[in-house]
Amino acid sequence: LAQALRAQVGGNPAHVLESLKGLWLDGIAQWAPGQELPVPPTLVESVRRRLQRLGDEALQLAQLAAVAGSDFSLPLAGAALGCAPLLLAPLLARLASAQVFHGQGFAHDLVAEAVQASIPGTLAAALHRLVAEHLASGPAAAEAAARIARHLQAAGDARAAAPWHRQAARRARDAWQMAAAATAFEAAAAALDAVGDDAARRAAADDWLDAARCWLQLRRDDDADRALQAAAARLPAAQHTRLLPARTYWRFVTRQLADAVAGAEALIDAL
Repeated sequence: LAQALRAQVGGNPAHVLESLKGLWLDGIAQWAPGQELPVPPTLVESVRRRLQRLGDEALQLAQLAAVAGSDFSLPLAGAALGCAPLLLAPLLARLASAQVFHGQGFAHDLVAEAVQASIPGTLAAALHRLVAEHLASGPAAAEAAARIARHLQAAGDARAAAPWHRQAARRARDAWQMAAAATAFEAAAAALDAVGDDAARRAAADDWLDAARCWLQLRRDDDADRALQAAAARLPAAQHTRLLPARTYWRFVTRQLADAVAGAEALIDAL
């Protein structure tokens, strides 16, 4: 029980008391070791009231941290609030004294969840875009490509997210991290599918084809077949010859030798 309480509320005595009270009222006999403890409504309300007392700027800083997650930093906060990072010290002190922050992160997951719940959807999208733009303008943008893509998608801009997914895929492929590369190419394709126009579908086909090539390198033949089928579904029939080299190789490695020979002959005829 002590381990479950620590996992749920950390070391906050008031939260421990509220959790024990809620557990007792709900029937402690129904709880078994290994189960998560239910979060009592009184505890959620206590955290919500604490957030209301923060003041606008401190709450905005906490909301930015909740959206940014592991991408939160003082330079990001300074850019968002239009001030030098050094001037954030009073706000950080206020968040720490209210037991919202510990260091530059949330004191507990419950607090982070309460802050997240306080953010209107339109504001969350704007904050995700702000985080993406900050990461993209930094010197480590290439390394942050996958994270930039995720923030842009969370902001509702799938078209802008796709090139960043693709950049992350190519970076992983260059490092011979083929599974990560294939997954990122598929993420780029999914983002373009959300855009929905013909140009996006054609670009998505290219990403599916690149994903198939990565899966083939790993001999994950079922995944390669799925990716090739997805690429074919997004191309007009007249352009299916673009898939022929990868499909022929897939037939060879899956021991469909007659079909592989036919595909090779078709490739030679197309030269």
